[in-house]
Amino acid sequence: MKWSFVFQVTEENVYSVLCFADVYLLNGLKRLCARAISTFLDPENVLTVLRTSRLFNLPKLETDCCEYISKHLEKVRKN
Repeated sequence: MKWSFVFQVTEENVYSVLCFADVYLLNGLKRLCARAISTFLDPENVLTVLRTSRLFNLPKLETDCCEYISKHLEKVRKN
């Protein structure tokens, strides 16, 4: 039996979906969440997202965070 479902990953639910994907070893869904999270980066959340990327073993998201920090260092430093 094969099944599928459709849902929308939003800024409000992405961390819950990421936790679900991690528990159930759904690496493709984890990567999808990481891509969504990278679109929400801002000076206030980038350091938290960086820690999250390391916790959930998401190297692309970690790289995105580091690049964001390097491009917006002054704004990140002020927060």
